[in-house]
Amino acid sequence: MKRIACLLLALCLLLPFVTGQIQQIGQMLAPMHLPVLLCGVVCGPLWGAAVGLSAPLLRYALFGMPPIFPMGLSMAFELCVYGLVIGLLDFIPVVGLLLDIVGKIVELYLLVSLVL
Repeated sequence: MKRIACLLLALCLLLPFVTGQIQQIGQMLAPMHLPVLLCGVVCGPLWGAAVGLSAPLLRYALFGMPPIFPMGLSMAFELCVYGLVIGLLDFIPVVGLLLDIVGKIVELYLLVSLVL
């Protein structure tokens, strides 16, 4: 689990560079949120919270973005809560099933929109 969490933390640091090249996609996609949510589901709530808390702070320390106050701190707590809550919700069987159903619906919608 630790290796997967480290990989997702690295993805949190690098994904904004990829999506930042196209401004509209970067604002629409929220690139640091996706790996944190994935980490909460795959690795559990504690790893999700740890990755969420450390990603913006580490990104600021390495690259100077996002500005630490107010954006970086608020983003750190926001991502920490996201990772923790999505990890806890995945442990509840009914909510886990609902997350799977919503994921399949989104997947089907994306497939249909790509075909059409």
